[in-house]
Amino acid sequence: MEEPKKTSRRRSKVNDYICHCCRKKFPYCLNCPCGFQICETCFRENLWGISNGPTWVCPDCGRVRMTF
Repeated sequence: MEEPKKTSRRRSKVNDYICHCCRKKFPYCLNCPCGFQICETCFRENLWGISNGPTWVCPDCGRVRMTF
């Protein structure tokens, strides 16, 4: 009998993030499990529409996420 392959349950680390608004690469972006990513500059520019203080709402899926 063959032994089942052992798989790691850890996610691979993302080295670069691509902002969905400006399409630039960054070492870090605010992100959502659905895949939406936004850089801090674009987040500040759109703060009025996606944030209500300590949380922000993902424009793609509607999940409430913590800011920083």
